[in-house]
Amino acid sequence: MDKCLDPLAALTAEQQTRNRALLARTPFLGPEFRSDVLPSFGDLQFKMTVRPTPRTSLSVFALGGRETTDGRDHTTDTRTFFRGSNALGVMNLKWTPSRRLATTTTVSAYTHGTLDHDEQFSATNVFVRRADVQDLAARQHVVFAIAPTHLLDAGVDLHRIRSVWHLQGEKPPIFERGVGPSTWGEGVVYPSGGAIDSRLARTQVGAWLQDRLPLGRLSIEPGVRLDWNSYTQEAAWQPRLRVAARVAGATVWTGYAEQTQTPGHERLQGFEYFQLPESDGTTLRNERSRQVVVGAERALAAGFDLRAEAYRRRFDRLLLQRLETDEERATRLLAFILPPDLPADAVILERRPTVFPESTGRGTASGVELLLRRTGERVSGFVGYTFSRSMREAHGYTFPFDFDRPHTLSVAGTLRLSSRLRLSLTALNASGFAITPLHQEAYFLRDTLPDGTLSPIARVYRNRDGSLNLAPNPGMRCSRRHTTRLSRSASRLKACPADRP
Repeated sequence: MDKCLDPLAALTAEQQTRNRALLARTPFLGPEFRSDVLPSFGDLQFKMTVRPTPRTSLSVFALGGRETTDGRDHTTDTRTFFRGSNALGVMNLKWTPSRRLATTTTVSAYTHGTLDHDEQFSATNVFVRRADVQDLAARQHVVFAIAPTHLLDAGVDLHRIRSVWHLQGEKPPIFERGVGPSTWGEGVVYPSGGAIDSRLARTQVGAWLQDRLPLGRLSIEPGVRLDWNSYTQEAAWQPRLRVAARVAGATVWTGYAEQTQTPGHERLQGFEYFQLPESDGTTLRNERSRQVVVGAERALAAGFDLRAEAYRRRFDRLLLQRLETDEERATRLLAFILPPDLPADAVILERRPTVFPESTGRGTASGVELLLRRTGERVSGFVGYTFSRSMREAHGYTFPFDFDRPHTLSVAGTLRLSSRLRLSLTALNASGFAITPLHQEAYFLRDTLPDGTLSPIARVYRNRDGSLNLAPNPGMRCSRRHTTRLSRSASRLKACPADRP
């Protein structure tokens, strides 16, 4: 039988016996499901609205949800556990003292948590990653009608955000994810306790003002937002402008906006891991983006409408993993004996990325989005295509962002067969994610000492003829970062682990 069809074929006899016993004890599932990981999820919602007076409305909304995945991969003899949870509570008080003025007071509490736990039964490696975010917020929103079609929108909000980031071990990668320390534990040097437990707290205050001004066939919306946070202690002005018009039966628009993002644990959504300062973040800056967008939308015959939009963004002050200093590089190389015939461009000699962040990254993103949509009682749906490129500048090189996908095609449709029966279809095809290929490098080993322990000094491994032994090395080069891509199928399907080198 093909190894990809038999998940137990790659294991030893002892592992096969143990895993078959585990399968036999798994109730209610047929053999075609017992070797897979099955997710479970649930959520609960509550909403209540009352009207204390004719001009006031009080609503309370609560939501809680949890998603878990708990299963064993019998080809690699590992157990994978994931849990994600969300809880949200919101109270809104709306007051309309007159036909021209409306206010909304909002108080909310939000918590989000994820836990990844991977354990290999035949080894001592345990990977644990936990991220928790708590956000207590209050917001005051006011809308004033200067004229029936001329609105002034203003408000203030206040957030108190606390977060926890816990990391230990390393998750075995399906493919190598980066060139520096990653959020999956790759390349992370842990403290003496064997785990990282980072905690942050910040206060964030914001205020905005936006004018919605109609001028004949034009609609102009100038606005500005001001944010300040206690972590970087930085105030950021964010202007924005949108202009829309009706031209030859179509709606066209253009706009400009600036946006900022404060560094935090919730920022660790990609592969790069940053050890954020806990007591003082004033050495960092808010990440910033500037965006220009142009678009048009037009109704077509038979219930169709077509929408097209193009955008261009520029990023600066992006978090970047600082390269080693000369002193840090020299300290790292003390653990190796470098032979005289080592290639001058060997990756071990490069200054490597570290967990320490700096706000020096830059980048660009541009793209075109096309959407053909149909609304109808019997047939409805859409076809969408996006072409985009998002590129980063770091360490003197330019390369794609972690989740850059140049081409994305999505299709969704619904056919109403009867008043009680509908048929729906959804399809998605996209370019593969960018990855960093391995490179042939000299292989270093630590000898076993007479007392059975490993030598603290690593020596290069040589072939019988005395030449350097070259092998694909996970210590990937910065110059080769994200220079190849996964195939479309590889982005959606997991390869057979037994066939990986």
